[in-house]
Amino acid sequence: MLELFLFDFEGNLYGREIEVEFIAFVRPDAKFSSVEGLKEQMGEDCRRARAILEMAPSEPIIAVR
Repeated sequence: MLELFLFDFEGNLYGREIEVEFIAFVRPDAKFSSVEGLKEQMGEDCRRARAILEMAPSEPIIAVR
């Protein structure tokens, strides 16, 4: 299973096929004791993912069909 978050995207891709390129591993699965803890982790995940993408050799290409 894969969970995907598209930064700075507004639109509806429900039911569409997309191609995803893996750049780096962000973190393993985790359980959270509170919604607040989950929100904090999601914010940290986004910060880390953006930093990883900034260092990537080229921008990933997102193909939507």
